[in-house]
Amino acid sequence: MIRKILCMLLIISSFCGLGAQGLIYKLEQLVNPEMLPQYRPEVIRQFSSYDTTGGYDDGFSGKYSFIHMEGDKQILAEMTGPGVISRIYTPTPTEDITEFYFDGELTLRIRMPFSRLFTGNQFPFLNAVCDHEVGGYYCYLPMPCQKSCKMLYNGKMLFWQLHYRTYPEGTHIKTFSPDWDETEVAALNKTVGIWRKYGTNILDKSYKNFIIKTTEIRLNPGESMRVFNSRKGRRIIGIEIEGSDKLQKNDNRTILKAKWDNDNSWSLKAPLKDMFGYYFGKKGMRSLLAGSSGDISYLYYPMPFSHNALVEIELPGDDQTIWATVNLLVRVFYQERPRDENEGRFYAHWRRNIDLPTGEP
Repeated sequence: MIRKILCMLLIISSFCGLGAQGLIYKLEQLVNPEMLPQYRPEVIRQFSSYDTTGGYDDGFSGKYSFIHMEGDKQILAEMTGPGVISRIYTPTPTEDITEFYFDGELTLRIRMPFSRLFTGNQFPFLNAVCDHEVGGYYCYLPMPCQKSCKMLYNGKMLFWQLHYRTYPEGTHIKTFSPDWDETEVAALNKTVGIWRKYGTNILDKSYKNFIIKTTEIRLNPGESMRVFNSRKGRRIIGIEIEGSDKLQKNDNRTILKAKWDNDNSWSLKAPLKDMFGYYFGKKGMRSLLAGSSGDISYLYYPMPFSHNALVEIELPGDDQTIWATVNLLVRVFYQERPRDENEGRFYAHWRRNIDLPTGEP
């Protein structure tokens, strides 16, 4: 009973934090990895150009890219209840006007060309929280609302997505306003500054203290080596590997494995190169939390555990296999702080199997 009460208090305090500082709270979530494992009693939904009839007309004609018409404008999204727009994406930005109405008001709070959401040069839609990369244009600026939000489009929408989150009834959150106070501007500038430094080690900026365990490994085919082991609750906050770019171009055999809290099977098991975003043997990703930069491949996802943990690197094979030896330098960053009651554990799996029997995952 005490545990249940504590858990409810954690949830309540978490959402009291939304309150009048809702925008600051959401901006902090974009840059604070410590918040990632926390359970959140929220529902994530999407509006998009996806053809839900199964006809594959996903934005090509625009038939399924809006809900209905209001006069000569398309209604792209309608949300009710306390919540926040957390992401808008498109590969086809246009100069057509988009409008946002909040909380049933008759006065617009946002009216601008659709493309301006992504150019990154108009406050508060700033680079790199709003930008474009290979694959499309994105906006991660949080736009919270207390009662409702409606998005209109004065044109013909084609390909697009909007993600939003709704909170439990009774949650108080400050609705988005074009007029920001000093603390909100400072929070946005902090977020923008950190996002622009993607590809660098963010741990010094995110955590007050941590320990680094460094291991040099040399693996022959068929061998596995432990790089981290703990018999107490801790949290891994980062893994860096030097030398992964020296693996054979299409070598997808070297495996990163981890197990938390006496799990019967590996909690994390995937090829090194896939975990760090290699693409056909080459570096293909550099983000805030995972990727490669120079000779270092990195994961800065928090991985809390309650009782024990084991992390290994494996090179599958046998004595008859003629593969090159793997030489790597591995750094595991961790804190001597166990997993909290309101936190999940990190799981990631990559499967090699094809043509599995029916019913097998």
